[in-house]
This record gives sequence, C-alpha cells and structure tokens, in this order.
Amino acid sequence: MSAAPATDLASAAERLDLDVVITQLTLTGLSEQAEIQWLRLSAEQPTVFDQALAALVARRVGPGARTVPGERVDLWHDLFARHATRAGAAMQWIGEDGRAEELSWSALHQRALGLASAWHGAGVKAAQRVALVLPLGPTLLVALGACARLRAVPCVLPPEGKAFVRRRLKLLKADHVVYEPERDSLPLVGRGAAPLLPEVYAADAEAAVVFSTLRDPPFVPVELSAGALWRRALWDGLGVYRLRPGARLGAPGLTPPSLCPACCSPRWPLARRLCTCRAPPSSRARSCSPARASTTRSSTRA
Repeated sequence: MSAAPATDLASAAERLDLDVVITQLTLTGLSEQAEIQWLRLSAEQPTVFDQALAALVARRVGPGARTVPGERVDLWHDLFARHATRAGAAMQWIGEDGRAEELSWSALHQRALGLASAWHGAGVKAAQRVALVLPLGPTLLVALGACARLRAVPCVLPPEGKAFVRRRLKLLKADHVVYEPERDSLPLVGRGAAPLLPEVYAADAEAAVVFSTLRDPPFVPVELSAGALWRRALWDGLGVYRLRPGARLGAPGLTPPSLCPACCSPRWPLARRLCTCRAPPSSRARSCSPARASTTRSSTRA
C-alpha cells in the first residue's frame, strides 16, 4: 500500500478538529451517541491524528515544538529544554514521611543536563536501555530527562521488592541500571553540561520499555515507540484529563502500579507545562496548594 501524499495528510489533519472532539468528550463521553470517527482515525491513520494533535498543542501550549509527527520526536526539547526558563515549580512532592520537595523548571532542566553528562561519561549511549529502579518523585523525573537528553530508552521499575525487580530486570536485558541506594549502578547526581549529542528519536524508534499490568504475564516487557510515547503523553493531558497550561495536577495516592502501564505518565504534565503535585492518600489536595487542582490517576494503556 502506497503512502498518502503529504498534502492529503495535512488537509485531513485540518479537517480533524480536536478542540471539537474534546468538547464532545466533555459533554457526552464515549457514549453510543457520540461521534467517534476521530477514534477510528487515530488507529487507521495515526499520522493524520498526530498532525491534528500537534496543531492542537501549538494552539493551546504555544509554538516552538520540534517534534514532526511521523518523522522525528524531540522529547528532550519539547518536554524539558523548552520550559527551562519558565517560572514556578514543575513538581511539588510530598513523600510518605510528610517531607515536601519542590522542583522548579530550571532546576529540572539543569539537573537532567548534569545527570546526562555523568551518564554519558559512564558509557550510556543512544538507543541503550536504562532501567530506572526508582520510586516516584523528582529524582525519577530528572532521570527520565537524562534519558531523553541522551536518546536512551528508559524503563521505570518501582522498587517493590527484590523478586519483583529481579524478574523484570532479567527479561528487560538493560544495558544500564539505576538504583537509588546502590553504589554499583549509574550515578543519580551529575554536574556540568551534557555532551552535544543528537537527542531526536525517529518516530518508530524504541523510546521506552514498560511492564504493563494489562498484559499477561505482566512481567514481559513491552516496547513503546517514540511516536506512540509522544502521542499518549499529549493525549492523556489534552484529551483524557483536559488540562490547560499553568494548571496544577493533584495526584494524592499515585502508586507505582498505576505508573507501570505508561512510563510516560510523569512526562505528560511537562508536555502541557503543568505543575504536578503528589501527596500520600491521607493528605489533603490543598497540601500541594492547587486552588483548582484536579485529582486523578494515570489511565494510559500499553
């Protein structure tokens, strides 16, 4: 089957108005009466859907993204570097011990750059798999940024016990492993600028590996392409949760199993320029100080 001309794809993307789709979803949801042609199109012609999604991002978030749907995906620039000068917090985190942490956009950018530089010195190369055996929190977000800077392939593994981690690491066949408390792994702190390496993924290149609770058995790794990661991250923020730039997303009680189906979950608030807040289930949403925070769990599927 020959590929559709670029002009045909562009015109089809223009006809697909995702603003209207999101309004319909807000009013009716995915009911039998709702128009779901867009959903069929997203499966049959993903490039058309992605172009419409990119146009929606440009309208709501602003121009400047470097990702070209169907061709290349620049996760580092679009999710991290693009927001480096933005004021305020990228993440506010309250741990189980009640201790609060705040990670600014500039600090996220600088820490990810420094960590990428340290990892590059330790031998991490583009397209290599990096297992992130880390709990949810700012450190994980920084590590994901370092992977994007080096065009590495992250796999998030919550430290849920030795047997849990050992079984998944065996099947993952990671080139590098990051443990928070261990010394015989990649470092978690780095200084200086990262080397100037190409950080752009091809749309069909492997960009992440996940262990999905929806797969049987759940400990078999699932590869996620850069294009799919980009699409799911943005659509979760725009279409599923209908978030706006500058909003605060409260996520009390967010658990590692809810993250495993989509390691991009910590990333999609970045794609929408949000401040992500997390607190233990016993904490009130206001402990993240969101005046109009929405409280939710990730629903992205693998």
